[in-house]
Amino acid sequence: MKLYRNSNNYDIAFIDSSYTFEAIWAKDLKQVIDSRTFGIDSVKVLSIHPTAFRSAEQGIIRSVNKVNSRFVFLQCADVFGLGKNRFMGLLLIIFFWFRVCKLCKNRNIGVIQLSDLSIAGFFGFALARILNKPYFVRLPVKYVVMRQKNFLLSVLSWCRRYIMRNSEFIVTPNKIYVKQFLEDIVRNDSVFDIGYFNYVDKRHFLEPESPSREPSVFIDFDLSLKYVVCVSRLEPVKRVADVLLIFERISKQLEDIRLLIVGDGYLRSELESKSVRLGLGRKVEFLGEVDQGTLSWLLPRCSLCVSPITGRSLIEVMLAECAIVAFDCDWQAEIISDNHNGRLVSSENLDEAVTASIELLTHSKVSTVLGKNARKTALDRADECSEQMDRVSNAILTLLKAKRDNVRNIT
Repeated sequence: MKLYRNSNNYDIAFIDSSYTFEAIWAKDLKQVIDSRTFGIDSVKVLSIHPTAFRSAEQGIIRSVNKVNSRFVFLQCADVFGLGKNRFMGLLLIIFFWFRVCKLCKNRNIGVIQLSDLSIAGFFGFALARILNKPYFVRLPVKYVVMRQKNFLLSVLSWCRRYIMRNSEFIVTPNKIYVKQFLEDIVRNDSVFDIGYFNYVDKRHFLEPESPSREPSVFIDFDLSLKYVVCVSRLEPVKRVADVLLIFERISKQLEDIRLLIVGDGYLRSELESKSVRLGLGRKVEFLGEVDQGTLSWLLPRCSLCVSPITGRSLIEVMLAECAIVAFDCDWQAEIISDNHNGRLVSSENLDEAVTASIELLTHSKVSTVLGKNARKTALDRADECSEQMDRVSNAILTLLKAKRDNVRNIT
């Protein structure tokens, strides 16, 4: 369905969380675009970042057209450093909201997407109500449920539930969200579980031994060694430090193994220092960010992946038929079945992870079976999530068609 539009109008206002422009450009740009359009090539997007302050820009709004005329990113500019004070920062967001409200009205926004239910989410909800526009909610990977009983948090929790109950639909990253958080709030037919599969590079879906999986950079890979891999952002929530502790204990029992840590983040230097303190030396290599072609080549050559808590990268590892030891937290407990397509261990007991890792590294037949089952699981779930993504796309296009019809009726 191709929508007719004035070149100055936009279809979706994407209310993002605290990502700065610099953080966005550090990501895979195609993933950034797809996450805002759900793969609909025809839509035009305003990506709005109310809580990502910048201090080097003049005015309240900073506008950047990084990709083309279909994607404009707006960020709250903090000329006087007001964001350092919570109260003044809130005033700055309110001023920014009025400017964005006027901009969205002038650009005839069709639908508003809320990317979380924190300040940015309330910002978008108020925008939708004032402009009388439909909205939908896309829950983040780490949606925090407020279980405390004090009055303020109870009110905030009620507001969140009200926003979700009145949204057109809700997009979730996994089925756990539906079971734990949404069953008593919204109808199941208005919740779409799209997973992480639609953001996985197509090269990962190739057969593990396919020659089309080839690296774009040279990696010194010694076939006489067994490699353990962890693919993750180097941030506290990802618990990569636990991987170092697990590997340190494995390396005391097994020789000729190496650990590859793929990914980057502000904890990199701290983790590198920790690796030295543990006496791991050259047994650990921090590869940093690698392109998807190189990653698709690397993963099938690894004997084991240790996954404390990961998202898209867990899918990439499963598609590579690599044996997996995963913590039983977040969505990993949903997709990994212990002793079927990997080993699921307690996130609170590293002894279990060490034992499972040694077992898979020393029993290649077991690792092979689990790896093949992991790939089959990933492919089956990819088909399910693709259907869910199509439903989301159709729902968005239906809302945009209603906007177009209303404009025609008025004119």
